[in-house]
Amino acid sequence: MTITIEEKFNNDLFWLLSELKQEEMANAYSEHKIKFFLIYTTSDSEPKWRSQKRILKMLQDREALSLKPFYHNFMTILDSVLEMQGAEPLGYYIQIKQPQFDEILEKITKQKPKPLLKLKTNETDKQSIDKNNSNEYFISLSNARKVLLNNTLVLSTPNFNTENHQFIEYIIEHPDQKLKKVDIEKDTNIKLKKNFHSTISDLGFKGEIRKLFFQVSKTTVCFRNNISEEELPQLEIDTKKLNKELSGLERTDKKEEESKGNKEK
Repeated sequence: MTITIEEKFNNDLFWLLSELKQEEMANAYSEHKIKFFLIYTTSDSEPKWRSQKRILKMLQDREALSLKPFYHNFMTILDSVLEMQGAEPLGYYIQIKQPQFDEILEKITKQKPKPLLKLKTNETDKQSIDKNNSNEYFISLSNARKVLLNNTLVLSTPNFNTENHQFIEYIIEHPDQKLKKVDIEKDTNIKLKKNFHSTISDLGFKGEIRKLFFQVSKTTVCFRNNISEEELPQLEIDTKKLNKELSGLERTDKKEEESKGNKEK
């Protein structure tokens, strides 16, 4: 069973409306607007950052709410400067407008949005997933912005909302596509100052790991995900070199293992 684009949009819309409605109820006696932070997530149950922005703009166009972007968590004096520089907002001050907001919420609730299917790139089992217990290699981006290989090995942690951050977030959402620089710039509203080779290297994709996930030319980049072990010979991956590179990466579960070992002692 697959989910359609319309069903995915309705799920995202329902999630966002529910979040805002709960905030409105919690602040029923406050005159302040809702402060809504855009969420960077790899979870299937929450809409992606760009989907959140699209839906908020749609709700504003339908006069269900008003939006005022903010660009800094504490110093609002910087907002106008950051806006002029073309920075992406951290979120929005939102004023809900009635009855339009509740009418849209009631309509989408009656449609009973379907639960989203769980994607392999976002699965997080209780046990760590790595090469020893998985026959696939995949990349995900954690809520803490860690670029993870099989949810366990850390490739890098790009700074928030930077070129590297937006690039990796975008390509994870667009696997198996030959993308040009202009395509990414148009969809993300950012200017890519570096070439693809430099950006990919900065994100921790080097050697066989880079060959595993990326195909890069001067003008295009193609990101592959969910690669099975059976595909390694076809991609001309040197498994010995790959295993050596993987063994040198930081593990997200390292601290847990050390803590467990100390308790056993």
